[in-house]
Amino acid sequence: MAEYPYHDAEDSTNSYRNPQNPYGNGGNGFGNFGRYSPPGGFSFQSHILERKRLRAFSHLAAIGTGGFYLIANLLYLPVGMFLSDRLRGKDEASLILSMSVDMVITMLALLLPYGLAHLYAEKKLSVPKLPMGKPKTSAGTTILLVMMGCGLLMLASIVTGQLTYFFEETTGIVFEYTFFDNPKSVLGILIFYLRSAIMPALVEEFAMRGVCLQPLRRYGDLFAIGMSSMVFALMHGNMVQAPFALAAGFILGFITIRTGSLWPSIFIHFINNSLSVTIGLLEGVVDDTRLSIISLASTVGMIALGILAALILWRTGKLGKVNRNLTVLTTGECVKSYIFTLPMLLVLFYMLVQTAMMIQLPDVFNGMS
Repeated sequence: MAEYPYHDAEDSTNSYRNPQNPYGNGGNGFGNFGRYSPPGGFSFQSHILERKRLRAFSHLAAIGTGGFYLIANLLYLPVGMFLSDRLRGKDEASLILSMSVDMVITMLALLLPYGLAHLYAEKKLSVPKLPMGKPKTSAGTTILLVMMGCGLLMLASIVTGQLTYFFEETTGIVFEYTFFDNPKSVLGILIFYLRSAIMPALVEEFAMRGVCLQPLRRYGDLFAIGMSSMVFALMHGNMVQAPFALAAGFILGFITIRTGSLWPSIFIHFINNSLSVTIGLLEGVVDDTRLSIISLASTVGMIALGILAALILWRTGKLGKVNRNLTVLTTGECVKSYIFTLPMLLVLFYMLVQTAMMIQLPDVFNGMS
């Protein structure tokens, strides 16, 4: 079974190991789109049906992301008008209210469109259920994969941050993004963790590594990881977060596929965000020297543990591989079919407009009449 590397002692139930039944659902996994043809038996009709199916997944991902933007904007407008005075305040109560409103709106804006997209895909496209069970890898392997994921996310944060800084220094263009002020009360800190660490880890992993990634695995795991990472970056809608989100999508996507469960990526996402929130909350509480030591120690320690875990996984052969494309489509055809659909192009265009509205141009441009 060398062709399907996840069919091993730790993951013997992987539903993608069988090319003639990649979804393991007792059927052909195609819903109303026809029967899968095994290698050597592809037909022109199966080629068209596969592209049609892939475009349907593109539509759902784009509608989910577009729905997120639409619902968020529609909810923020009336709520912002109703609570305008309180939300603009600088006191602790206003900050807690602002974070709470933002958390609820973001959660609804993600869960509603992506949840409906998944229900539709389950009913009409016969996609597999989301991998919400316990990891299929052993406890030791799962722990090592989580350590590796945390270290790689920290490394990706540093690299993308430095690249963004280099770009801004070189071009004079500054990417703008507004963050919440640090709360001071116990309630404010709890809401801050809920809004910035717990809620994103649960909701974003459900939408990205669940709804977006899982149906694409029949077209190759690398393709599934790449496209879901692209959607993850688009969802953030700004160039401060998008580069890191793109890199994080690859890391979290691989961990999800390797473990066969969303929970390890949820935990990694939570640890990464929690560390960032904690370092932010320590600003003003401890002096700059101690804060720098804490930040450096946590960063170096997490990266070192991640590299160590990756080396152990590699040396023991537990790092794993990704499955190949199980369809008649080439990788290039898959990319074209997924990206070049009207809904996805509209989402791409919206992100460009959103990004353009959140950049500060160099003075030479601002001075032009």
